[in-house]
Amino acid sequence: MRYNWLLWLLAILALIIPIFLRREFPPEAWNLLQVSTLIMIFLYPSWGVFIAMMSITGLIIYTAELLFLHNPVPAAPIALANILSNGFLLCFVVYYRIQNDKSIKKLQNLSYRDPMTNLYNRRYLDNYMVIELQQSNKKFEESSVIICDIDKFKKINDTYGHLYGDHVIKTVALQLEKFIHQDDVLIRLGGEEFLIFLPKSNKNEAYEMAEAIRRQINQSDIYYMDQTIAITMSFGISGFNCTGTIEEVIDNADKALYKAKKEGRNRSYMYDSTISS
Repeated sequence: MRYNWLLWLLAILALIIPIFLRREFPPEAWNLLQVSTLIMIFLYPSWGVFIAMMSITGLIIYTAELLFLHNPVPAAPIALANILSNGFLLCFVVYYRIQNDKSIKKLQNLSYRDPMTNLYNRRYLDNYMVIELQQSNKKFEESSVIICDIDKFKKINDTYGHLYGDHVIKTVALQLEKFIHQDDVLIRLGGEEFLIFLPKSNKNEAYEMAEAIRRQINQSDIYYMDQTIAITMSFGISGFNCTGTIEEVIDNADKALYKAKKEGRNRSYMYDSTISS
């Protein structure tokens, strides 16, 4: 939870402040603090947290009123009512903010995900990966990009139907995910085409990964609705450093992929200056 630190800070303050002002608190208020703390410890992070924080924040507000407004100490029932009402209002605002942030983040995440494979989509590449790629140049000497696609995918769709084609794409996505490291990003560009961003791998390491994926795909038959087929993939690799732009890196990887297709498919090519569009 994004606001864990705030919850625990309030709890610590609520424990420390009354120690110095215990004489100002009705016994019932002090007991409420103890119960709230126990709820927070043993039920965290369930709904008990909301109840505990309602009491704790109420106590903090109550303490502030005694300290700075010099209000007289009310009777125990009134003190408890003040504590609970003030705490409820503050906790409701915090809880609403947390839920609102979660909803926004969830909607944003959905807009950047491919519904078929749950991988990042081209929208994510266009809006956010550009920034991450720019930052990667500042952190690492060289990063790299792999663009790959399924060979003769149109023929698969025409022969076996679109349901089979969708199953092939999902299966390939799962295979690709097995090779992705923590800092790598896997994106479905659309159709049968994928992009892998490797922020901590140079183009030679990216080539080795592409070849490992290609060999794995070659050895894996795809089964669906009593049909079995073998597929192959082609890969284009490009590295970049501070002198290259992001668009150039992706375009170069795409050119290398085109060369792999042109040379017979089922192979990996690393971009160099001899490859033309």
